[in-house]
Amino acid sequence: MHGSGNLFFAAEAPEDKDEREQLEATMIYELQPEYCNQHKQYPPSRSVEYVHEGEKAKGLL
Repeated sequence: MHGSGNLFFAAEAPEDKDEREQLEATMIYELQPEYCNQHKQYPPSRSVEYVHEGEKAKGLL
Protein backbone atom coordinates (compact mmCIF):
# COMPACT_ATOMS: atom_id res chain seq x y z
CA MET A 1 0.00 0.00 0.00
CA HIS A 2 2.85 2.38 0.90
CA GLY A 3 0.92 5.65 0.68
CA SER A 4 -0.93 4.69 -2.52
CA GLY A 5 -4.31 5.62 -1.05
CA ASN A 6 -5.68 2.19 -2.00
CA LEU A 7 -8.20 0.70 0.41
CA PHE A 8 -8.88 -2.90 1.30
CA PHE A 9 -11.47 -4.51 3.52
CA ALA A 10 -11.58 -7.92 5.16
CA ALA A 11 -14.71 -9.96 5.75
CA GLU A 12 -15.94 -13.52 5.88
CA ALA A 13 -16.56 -14.77 2.36
CA PRO A 14 -17.74 -17.94 0.64
CA GLU A 15 -15.08 -20.62 0.11
CA ASP A 16 -16.02 -21.08 -3.55
CA LYS A 17 -14.01 -18.72 -5.81
CA ASP A 18 -16.82 -18.15 -8.35
CA GLU A 19 -19.26 -17.31 -5.57
CA ARG A 20 -16.76 -14.85 -4.01
CA GLU A 21 -16.25 -13.14 -7.36
CA GLN A 22 -20.01 -12.81 -7.90
CA LEU A 23 -20.39 -11.36 -4.40
CA GLU A 24 -17.57 -8.88 -5.05
CA ALA A 25 -19.07 -7.81 -8.39
CA THR A 26 -22.54 -7.41 -6.84
CA MET A 27 -21.25 -5.27 -3.98
CA ILE A 28 -19.13 -3.06 -6.25
CA TYR A 29 -22.04 -2.56 -8.67
CA GLU A 30 -24.51 -1.73 -5.88
CA LEU A 31 -22.22 0.44 -3.72
CA GLN A 32 -20.36 2.17 -6.59
CA PRO A 33 -17.22 2.96 -4.54
CA GLU A 34 -15.31 5.84 -6.10
CA TYR A 35 -11.97 4.08 -5.71
CA CYS A 36 -12.97 1.10 -7.90
CA ASN A 37 -13.16 1.13 -11.69
CA GLN A 38 -14.39 -2.38 -12.46
CA HIS A 39 -17.91 -3.88 -12.21
CA LYS A 40 -19.51 -0.41 -12.04
CA GLN A 41 -21.11 0.08 -15.47
CA TYR A 42 -23.00 -3.18 -15.91
CA PRO A 43 -24.73 -5.43 -13.39
CA PRO A 44 -23.02 -8.76 -12.73
CA SER A 45 -24.20 -11.71 -14.81
CA ARG A 46 -25.50 -13.31 -11.62
CA SER A 47 -26.31 -11.05 -8.68
CA VAL A 48 -26.19 -12.52 -5.21
CA GLU A 49 -27.88 -11.42 -2.01
CA TYR A 50 -25.77 -10.37 0.94
CA VAL A 51 -26.32 -8.89 4.39
CA HIS A 52 -24.14 -6.11 5.70
CA GLU A 53 -24.16 -5.80 9.46
CA GLY A 54 -22.36 -3.03 11.25
CA GLU A 55 -21.08 0.33 10.15
CA LYS A 56 -20.35 1.26 6.56
CA ALA A 57 -16.64 1.63 5.91
CA LYS A 58 -15.42 5.24 5.82
CA GLY A 59 -14.29 4.80 2.20
CA LEU A 60 -17.89 4.07 1.16
CA LEU A 61 -19.63 6.99 2.86
